[in-house]
Amino acid sequence: MKILKFSLFALGALAILSLTGCSTGPSAWNVKVTQVTPGSIEVDLVGISESEKSKWEAYSMDSYWNNENDPRRMHALKVSHFLELNKPWVVSKDDPIWQKWFSHGDTELAIIANLPGNFPPGQGDPRLSFYPLDKGSWKATKHTLAFEVQDTIVNPVTPQKAK
Repeated sequence: MKILKFSLFALGALAILSLTGCSTGPSAWNVKVTQVTPGSIEVDLVGISESEKSKWEAYSMDSYWNNENDPRRMHALKVSHFLELNKPWVVSKDDPIWQKWFSHGDTELAIIANLPGNFPPGQGDPRLSFYPLDKGSWKATKHTLAFEVQDTIVNPVTPQKAK
């Protein structure tokens, strides 16, 4: 009888969670990044844990991009690509990097783009942006998050859900 009551409780809890749209944590995504302005722009995708985010926000993107031996860049769990105009770069939700990020406790995706020009240091530097990996955060089709890279900003194309 206790097992039946527990089973009914568990089924009820699952039904409530599915109706409220609650998510169970980070999810792997197909991430599509497209450069929409001419030039050569390198992009790194980095998994970020909650405890690391403030350190990344305070980190100098000038140091990150201008010093090939920058320790943060060298040791980041990342995938990198030089973008080409209007040719999407896709990192599949099946890419092994996702397992590395999740085993590290990463809950956000940092997109770090080597944009041309000079930018003020610190928070608000457009070369570094963070996006939640929680599946309840996005209005995504085909489990894909799409981003466009311009000269001065990285724009999410996939809309985020209201909180």
